[in-house]
Amino acid sequence: MLSQLNLGFWALWESFKGMKRWKVWAPFLVLGIAQLLLVLALTQFHQPMFAWLFVPILERTFGPEVLHYPNFFLALPDLFSRINMFMDFLLGAFTIGVAALIIWRSAARERSGTPWSDAGKRYFALLLGRLPAFLLILAMSAGLPLLVGPPQDGEFSGNQIRIVRYGSFLLGIVIEALFVYTPVLLVVERRKIGSALAAAVRLFLRTPVATLLLVFLPNLLQLPLSAVLRRADLIKDKLSPEMIAVMVMFTIAGYLLVNYLMIASAVRVYGARAEEVR
Repeated sequence: MLSQLNLGFWALWESFKGMKRWKVWAPFLVLGIAQLLLVLALTQFHQPMFAWLFVPILERTFGPEVLHYPNFFLALPDLFSRINMFMDFLLGAFTIGVAALIIWRSAARERSGTPWSDAGKRYFALLLGRLPAFLLILAMSAGLPLLVGPPQDGEFSGNQIRIVRYGSFLLGIVIEALFVYTPVLLVVERRKIGSALAAAVRLFLRTPVATLLLVFLPNLLQLPLSAVLRRADLIKDKLSPEMIAVMVMFTIAGYLLVNYLMIASAVRVYGARAEEVR
């Protein structure tokens, strides 16, 4: 237990110190720019070039009243979160693979190969490696509200909402931890998808405390940001509806930091336990 705690904190600390190397941020900035462009596109949903796509989604998800100001901005955090899940799956799989290669080769002082092209050649494998966690999180999002019981008078009680909210957070941590080493195994060892998934779970089972720690602690950063966005009505009343979009952009910055700390720490734990995995 103590050795795993030391391993987890060491990996996080080394990752924190490694933040000053600008090149490790390049893949995360690509993802962040794409997410920022998504937010800007959503705020222009009424423009002809976006209306054909976003207006039907908004109406089906939130009802026709969401198309009117300022109702759209109140729905923006939820809308962005839903669409971003798929962007994070399709683009995030690639950028995390690039980041894993950059961090690994920087630590090993390898100069051969180009991380972007090498990860690009493994893109389909990286997608498949991310698919189990993606599907499990989708199933959790749909199934957990059903498990807390039926809503009372058409609405969930405060306790039911808290169970769903914090239950989703904790279950999401476990799901991420199960597969956090998969991209590292796919791009560093170039394993086949089945072997990489099995080895990732095996490494998690060998280092459960360290792995949960390197996923749990960075994700704590998202809790206060999520809490702010849940009070979008207050932001609208105290500041302006447009400030909700600005706050969504701040959450993107927090999300990039969380992803960097997780993958950088996972690379270090993998490096410390690579022989055991093999």
